[in-house]
Amino acid sequence: LLVAASWTVTSLTASYLLDQVDAQLARFASGPGGPGKPPLPRGDAAPPDGPQAPGSPSGQDAGAFSAVYVGVVADDGVETRLSPAQRAAGNPVPQIDAAAAVHLAGDGAVQTVDSTVSGTRYRVMARVDPDGEVVVLGLPLDDVDATVDQLVTTEVIATASVLLVLGLILWWVLRLGVRPVRRMTEAAATIAALEDDYQRSRGADR
Repeated sequence: LLVAASWTVTSLTASYLLDQVDAQLARFASGPGGPGKPPLPRGDAAPPDGPQAPGSPSGQDAGAFSAVYVGVVADDGVETRLSPAQRAAGNPVPQIDAAAAVHLAGDGAVQTVDSTVSGTRYRVMARVDPDGEVVVLGLPLDDVDATVDQLVTTEVIATASVLLVLGLILWWVLRLGVRPVRRMTEAAATIAALEDDYQRSRGADR
C-alpha cells in the first residue's frame, strides 16, 4: 500500500508539472507574431546584459523567454535559433530531427526528448508559423526532474521509516503474545517431568 501510494503521488505530481510546462510552451507558441516570436516588451526595464533589441522581451517576459529553445526545420535538420541562456554543461539543446518536428507540427502533440547533454531532457512542441516555417519550441525539464527526484527520495525515507516502526510494533506485539504460551509450555514440561519422576519412584517402591 505504501509503494502504491508513493507511485500514485509521484505520477500525479510529474503529470501536473508536465502540464504546467506544456501550458507555458503553448503560451509561447500563441504569442504575438506566432510560434518562436518573442512577446512584445512591457515596461522600461532592460536585461542585465545590455540594451534590448527591438521586439525582444523585457522584465519577467525576458526571464521566462530566456529558458525557451527555438529551432527551425531547415535542410532536413533543425537549426537552433535561440537556446536557453546561462545554462551549464555546454548549453544543451533538444535532440529532435526534421521528420519528428514536422510530425509534431502536424498533430499538435507535445513530446519529451533527450538533449545533447546527458541528464537533461526537454519538453518540445512544433508549430507552423505565418511564414510557413516549422518552428520547434522546447523547455528544459531540469526543475521538473529535480522536483520528482526529491519527492521520490522523501517517499523512500518516509516509507522506510514507517516500515521500521511497524516492524518494531509487530515484534513487540508478538513477544507479548508468545510470552504466555511459552510460560504454559514451560509449566506443562515441568508437570510432565514431575509425573515421570513420580512414576519412576512408584516403580522403585514396588
